[in-house]
Amino acid sequence: MKVDYELRTTAPLALTAFLIVSWLKAPTLYMAPRMWSEEGTLYFGAIQSLGLIDSLTLVVRANIQFLTNAIVYLATQVPLAWAAHVTTYLSFAIAAFTAHLIVLFCASYGIRQSVCFAAVIIWALLPPTYEVFATATNAQWVCSVSILLICALPPHILQTRYEPALYVWVIACGLTGVPSCIAAPGFFLRGIAERSRPHLVIGVILSICALIQLVLIITHPIEGRSFAFAPLTLVMPGLLQTVLAPIISADIVELIGAKIRSGEAGADIVTTATVLVSLSLICLAAALAWSSRWRSLVAVLVFLWALESVLNTFGAFGGYPEGLISGWGGARYYLFGCVCFLLLLVLGTRANDRLARRISVALICLMGAVSVAQMIKSPWTRGLTEGPSWASEIESCVPARSCMVTVWPGGAEWTFEIHQQDSAKR
Repeated sequence: MKVDYELRTTAPLALTAFLIVSWLKAPTLYMAPRMWSEEGTLYFGAIQSLGLIDSLTLVVRANIQFLTNAIVYLATQVPLAWAAHVTTYLSFAIAAFTAHLIVLFCASYGIRQSVCFAAVIIWALLPPTYEVFATATNAQWVCSVSILLICALPPHILQTRYEPALYVWVIACGLTGVPSCIAAPGFFLRGIAERSRPHLVIGVILSICALIQLVLIITHPIEGRSFAFAPLTLVMPGLLQTVLAPIISADIVELIGAKIRSGEAGADIVTTATVLVSLSLICLAAALAWSSRWRSLVAVLVFLWALESVLNTFGAFGGYPEGLISGWGGARYYLFGCVCFLLLLVLGTRANDRLARRISVALICLMGAVSVAQMIKSPWTRGLTEGPSWASEIESCVPARSCMVTVWPGGAEWTFEIHQQDSAKR
């Protein structure tokens, strides 16, 4: 009954706070929606000429993005002028649903409402969210966080009348890129430790989805992935972007990353100091949460944090991995790890030791303050929340004729042809 009470009182207010902060972060994005990169060139450009089944099963860059396909397909079914509204708001709805899962997580573990509100606001403002919110292109990264939160929930919360719908969501996320599938071992660990049938079932579902994605990767070879094998290259981006960026800002971390990448005098010292400080913060967050009574959950969060960060770095697409040694470069790969860090601190506020609780609250407040300051002051965020207006692009087209439109980030590479006549028939 306590969970139901907390949800009734907290969820609406927390969701309202999430919506307000998200709007303040990028008002233009929601008032004048736009298409983003592959969302337009690779998805909308192809799906506008496909039927329902072909659209939902479209394979792009060696993996299936089911929810991205579905969102873009729906966007092709409305008048062209409204297509970007569909992709923007449906994609943002996934982030809002994930905010609700954060509230459910807090209620399930008896977290104070003030901490819960802070966690939801931080979720809206984490550095990687500028790249992944309100864009169908990057829905897979938000989906993976929803899967993480489901993994973190107690078994009795999953065993409700909504359990079948939960499995449907897990299937949809597992078929929306690889990141959600990587969490499968965490569900098996939770299932064994907690003797939880739902966790074990979800682990099996995600494993099957992982096999499907693996088959697609093998059967659809592509260029553009620079696999990282050097230990430091595999580990450093995760340390910078999931540990330091949320605490000291992506701006400062970008300067640290630039120094490390330069290889100049003093780079080794900076690298060593960064590793030591980052690992110390990870150990601190784990220790704070460990002093609560949910130790198996803490172990799973730390394990998934490391697993996702390393595997996402290894499989990064587009001229990486050295460019990921950054404050915000390729930040989407580290959204999952940032939320693991946040959840550990949230659990730390329920520690048995008073000092541990105070340190956890202090770090959450620091993360929140840095996030707000970043929203207000950081120039790099503008480039990820602004782009060619979809409405202005459509207005420049001659009615009932095909024409070329431009999407973020602009330039000849990010243009594609739209078929107004086909859209008019629908």
